[in-house]
Amino acid sequence: MNICIDNYFESLEEIANDLVFNCSSAYYLDCLSGSQPSIATDLVDVRKSLVTDEDYEKYESFISKSSLPKILKDEEIAYWAVERELANKVNRIRTRKICEAYDSSHQIFMQEKRLTEHIRTKISKSNRTKKDNELIDYKVFRKANGSSVLKIRQNFVKLCSSLDPHIPEWLLDKFPASPIHVRVDPFCASGTRMPDFLSGENNFPIRDISTDNINFGPNLLIPNSFYLSKGLDPKAYFQEYWDSEVLNLDSVQFSTRGNATYRSFLIEELDDRLNSDGILAGRSIHFDVTNFNDTETETNILSHLDLAVNYYLDENRKLRHSEDLRSGKITDADVRTHIIRIDNVPITIVPIMCLAFFQSKTLVTRFLKYIQ
Repeated sequence: MNICIDNYFESLEEIANDLVFNCSSAYYLDCLSGSQPSIATDLVDVRKSLVTDEDYEKYESFISKSSLPKILKDEEIAYWAVERELANKVNRIRTRKICEAYDSSHQIFMQEKRLTEHIRTKISKSNRTKKDNELIDYKVFRKANGSSVLKIRQNFVKLCSSLDPHIPEWLLDKFPASPIHVRVDPFCASGTRMPDFLSGENNFPIRDISTDNINFGPNLLIPNSFYLSKGLDPKAYFQEYWDSEVLNLDSVQFSTRGNATYRSFLIEELDDRLNSDGILAGRSIHFDVTNFNDTETETNILSHLDLAVNYYLDENRKLRHSEDLRSGKITDADVRTHIIRIDNVPITIVPIMCLAFFQSKTLVTRFLKYIQ
């Protein structure tokens, strides 16, 4: 690859496409230096000729504080500029790829062709059945506790990275008769077992929680939103400070609509940790009930509950930040995918899914206190 000033950004895009699923390092330029050192060197050399005062404002805090000659400082600034620009490209490509509709050309179907038979089917508005091309029947796999690696016949695949493997395990254990479908990473499949970190049951927050003693108050039918504060004293408000300043979480927003025959609910947690890449992530829980009972709420059986990930990019990121779900309609995500769906389960699993899926302990605590 011949990298020059004229094709620098196009070259980044091509390199990022290769790094999306082939980099185990936390730093993409380090990964590239190990596999293709000459390309890594060329990227930094070209970027050094493009260094601006704005680059110094962005990256000078990353470089050593010693009194380096400007030419060496330019090289360090260029290094961090390439690293961040690669990360931006990789994150944006990965965001779109992990949400791609299933296709027969994806690696999981090339490795295990019969898997296409187990893609979830849904009923269209014209009352016809068709594949949703997002989720696969969880019950066709063999599993290991706490592992995201799944086995079907002699092949191995992985759950998508957004889904804690304990969630489908817990749901299957509690509701074995309910249909469960999960999002499997379309790009990860092998004829031999893949390495995986076993997180262990003791690390899972819902392992020992029962649905028997969960109750709801009237606020379950009243939309509301909960926001983290900025600039808090970490000593006085450690957990909220951690959620806001370290994890860069934003809010949990809640909406519901319907009547006596049908009611739908949506909860979304907004995560702004990829803000420098122009990406706002949303984790959402959607569930609905036919013939909703508002006097004995805990007796309601959900038609379905699903978890999804939403990504709002660039201008839509700004727009979504300006909106509040409790007011009704919000902007559509640029890319999204469901990651798990279960049908015919009690409404009492909703607080448990919030604890398992959302990341802000502060906001989940406030939300659950509100609806219970």
